[in-house]
Amino acid sequence: MAGMDGVEADMIWIFVGMAMVGYGIYKLKKELEN
Repeated sequence: MAGMDGVEADMIWIFVGMAMVGYGIYKLKKELEN
């Protein structure tokens, strides 16, 4: 991760975390509907 300061790295990890949480919720909702 060369050329990145701490804030940019944090934003990327926050985005990745939110994407994973969103995908998990989406999967749960799909399974509950079936």
